Amino acid sequence: IERHSEDHFHWPDLDVDLTLDMIESPEKYPLKYK
Repeated sequence: IERHSEDHFHWPDLDVDLTLDMIESPEKYPLKYK
């Protein structure tokens, strides 16, 4: 996992971007797929 800024992370193997808020409060970000 790469840290791009204070609160932004990127997981290149899965092509996933996360923020610190998403990690600390996942209930605010329901999982969805297209």
